[in-house]
Parts: sequence; C-alpha cells; structure tokens
Amino acid sequence: MADRKRPPAFANQVVIYALGLALNYGIGFILLPLYSRLMPADQYGILEILNRTIEIVSILLLTQFAVTFIRFYRDKPDEDHRRLVTSTCIYLVVAVALIFGGAMSLFREQLSLLLFDSYGYSPYFGLA
Repeated sequence: MADRKRPPAFANQVVIYALGLALNYGIGFILLPLYSRLMPADQYGILEILNRTIEIVSILLLTQFAVTFIRFYRDKPDEDHRRLVTSTCIYLVVAVALIFGGAMSLFREQLSLLLFDSYGYSPYFGLA
C-alpha cells in the first residue's frame, strides 16, 4: 500500500496564516454593524487609531514570543512536551490580552486624554 503524498509543510503554514488573517479581518467586518450603532460614522477613524495602537503594543509585548515558542517546541520530540509548550503559550497570550484589556478598561479616561487630549473618547477603548 503506497503512502499518500503529504503537502509540503510550507503550504500548510501558508494556509494556517491565511486563515488567521481572514479570521482577524472577518471579525472586524462582522462587528461593523455594532460599531455603526454605537458610534457616529465620522468617528470610525478614532476606533481605527485605537486598533492600530493595540496592535503596536501587542507587537511590543510579544515580540520574541514566537521565537521562544519555536525554540521550546523543537527542544524535545516528545509529543506530551510539545502539547505542554503549546498550551502554556496559548494561556500566556490569553493572560497578556486579559491584563492589557483590563488595564485599558481601568485607565480608559487617562488613555483618552493622552491620545486625543479629551475624555470624550474613553468609551471607545471598550470597543477596541
């Protein structure tokens, strides 16, 4: 019985990243009706500025995270070890997101004043 040919690992990774990007942009598209009900159309740019700020801070917080994950994942060929590394990394990313989101929620007025010189945009930090 002949073994089936497996697609190259590169092709698998391309598909995974493409699905991740599609999901990321798809969520924004799905949330558009919510945004349109909660904020005037002329202030969509404010939400976009907040989203880009969050992306930049996420990059700064998790810059070497992927490299560290790969290093520990490849450290041992044991499948249990790899599952432990993967689950730990997922928990860490979720924890960082919750901490960052909580801090944004707690300090939304100060952040609004810092970024926009006004307290009026503090509710948008909850949307972001």
